[in-house]
Amino acid sequence: MTVKVENSLEYLEQVMEETQQYQDLGVMASYIPELLKADPKAFSLCYADVNGSIVSVGSTDQTFTLQSVSKVITFGMAIQTHGKEQVFKYVGTENGGMPFDDIRNISEKVVNPMVNAGAIAVAGLLHEHYGSRVSGLIAEEVKKLAGVDQVCHDMDVYYSELATATKNKAIAHYLYHMGLLPGQVEEVLETYILQCALLGDTQLLAKIGATLANGGVRADGVRVWSRDTVEVVVAVMANCGMYDHSGDYMARVGIPSKSGVSGCLMGVAPGKGGVSSYAPNLNEFGNSLRGTLALESLSKKMGLNIFIP
Repeated sequence: MTVKVENSLEYLEQVMEETQQYQDLGVMASYIPELLKADPKAFSLCYADVNGSIVSVGSTDQTFTLQSVSKVITFGMAIQTHGKEQVFKYVGTENGGMPFDDIRNISEKVVNPMVNAGAIAVAGLLHEHYGSRVSGLIAEEVKKLAGVDQVCHDMDVYYSELATATKNKAIAHYLYHMGLLPGQVEEVLETYILQCALLGDTQLLAKIGATLANGGVRADGVRVWSRDTVEVVVAVMANCGMYDHSGDYMARVGIPSKSGVSGCLMGVAPGKGGVSSYAPNLNEFGNSLRGTLALESLSKKMGLNIFIP
C-alpha cells in the first residue's frame, strides 16, 4: 500500500494528535547546554515524496541543529570522494550495541559511521581531502541533496558543544593513536562539531530523505549521489542509524532512519519518499521519543515499511 501525498495530510494530522500525550516524556540532551533552550513541547512532522510533493504539520517553521543526522551526509560524501573500500578501512557497517558516544566502539576500526567515533573518523577523511574548505562543502552538500538555496550553522550550539566535548575529544585522540584519524585532531574535531551545528527544519530533512529514496536523484531530476553510494548509506542507516535501538526500531517502523540529539529524525522509504520529525525530548537511547512513535504510526498508515510489499 502506498498513500498519495495529497491524501497524506490527514494521516500526519492524526499522528500529531495521537502522539501529543507523549510530549512531556523523555529528556533533552543536557550535555549540550544550548540545546536545553528548545521548547520541549515543539513538534513537527513532514513527508516529501520522490516527485517533489511535500506536506507537513506542527511547528513547521521550527529550526534545529541536525546533530547526528549530519553523519548521513558526511558518510555519503566520503564514499563519493574516496570510494567505499577506502572508507571501510576506517569504519564498518555493524551495530556495536553500545551507546553512540562510547569509546569502545573503536577496535581495529570503528563499528560504523553513525556513532560519534565513526563520524569523527569520516570527518578526518573529508578534512584530509578538502582541507579548510570542508565545513563549507558539507553545508553545500546538504543544499544539493535538499535542493535548497541556503543552509547555515547555529554558532551558539557549536560553541556550546565544543566547550563540553570531553568525550569526543577523548575519542578523537584515541582514533589518532589507532591510526584511524587522518589530519590534526583539533581541526578534525572542530569540523565534526560544526557539521552537527548545521541548521535545518523538517522540510529540509524530508527533502533529503526523498532524494535518497529516489536513488540519489532530486525531484527536479538532478543526480546528487550515485546509486551505489545511496545503497550503502541507506543500508547502514537501517542497521545503525538509531544507535543501539536500531534493531527494535526497524522491526517496529521499517524505515531506514537517522536521529539527532536535538530531537530530529530523518527516514528514507525507498521508491516512495522521505519522512522527518522534530520533538526535542529524547528516550534512553538518545532518539526523539515522540518522533520515534510518530514515525512508527505514520509508517503503518502510509505503507512506508520497506519489509511490507
